[in-house]
Amino acid sequence: MAYRISSRHSITYTSIPGPENEVFVGEKRVSSCRCSVVGHLHPIVSMVSYKGNISTTLVADSSIPDLEQMPMFFENAIISMATTLSIPL
Repeated sequence: MAYRISSRHSITYTSIPGPENEVFVGEKRVSSCRCSVVGHLHPIVSMVSYKGNISTTLVADSSIPDLEQMPMFFENAIISMATTLSIPL
């Protein structure tokens, strides 16, 4: 079943809206939030927002050819989208 599901797509993307205001755990201020989903053979992009910032995690299996290029392609796509939508970087 896992193969049937994962063989139908090449990437998973998740975006988790986080709190807009500062959060404390006990008396400690949370400086950033990050999430990661592991254990899959296809690439996974996870994004979490916190206090107006976005943290991005890219996870992929090392068997993917040219894996080291993935972050560059992702960054180029984000820049292209921002430019198209006139969003300042």
